[in-house]
Amino acid sequence: MYFRKNLKCSILLCYNCLLCPDKEEGGQYVGISRLIARAIEVNNDDVDDMNNRNSISPRASPSLYPCSVLNIFKCPYDRNSNSKKPKHQQQKQKKEGAEKDLNSYDINDLFLFSAYAFGVESAFIKAIKEKSTVPIMNVEDIYNALTERETLDKLLQQGLDEEHLKYKDEIVEFFMSIKDRVRMEDLTFYKTTDA
Repeated sequence: MYFRKNLKCSILLCYNCLLCPDKEEGGQYVGISRLIARAIEVNNDDVDDMNNRNSISPRASPSLYPCSVLNIFKCPYDRNSNSKKPKHQQQKQKKEGAEKDLNSYDINDLFLFSAYAFGVESAFIKAIKEKSTVPIMNVEDIYNALTERETLDKLLQQGLDEEHLKYKDEIVEFFMSIKDRVRMEDLTFYKTTDA
């Protein structure tokens, strides 16, 4: 019970969440956490509206990144403590007569996506610092690597450590599922001094 009232403890537990902004301030190079957060927040109903109106870009629901709560005990994505989901999670799609919740992400998903982001960031950093089969020289190279299956596969194969390598196919599938929502302007590139 003490930990629920301890703000320092709750913030520390939030650090490994996808929506924690401290990772970018901590020296991450590419901005994968922000990219994933923005990709999963796109409202599919708005995408359908866009297709009907022939608009150029989909409207996004209110941004979930960075997290404004930063308290794991009050997390709006904890399904056990909240019966009503945030608006951007209430997207429905009819599939074979049954409704399927497309964005029913909970706190566990956000921690999983954070692990994906860490693995991909690590692979990009390694590719930037070392001679790589997938050269990363600018933001366009990062964008191409994230949106092309073979390139991302090669990048992760050489950049992930053995512990994370077993999840490579899962990470590639996840990024291929969001590749249409990856925007170049969400990415950053910092040339390392020791490259």
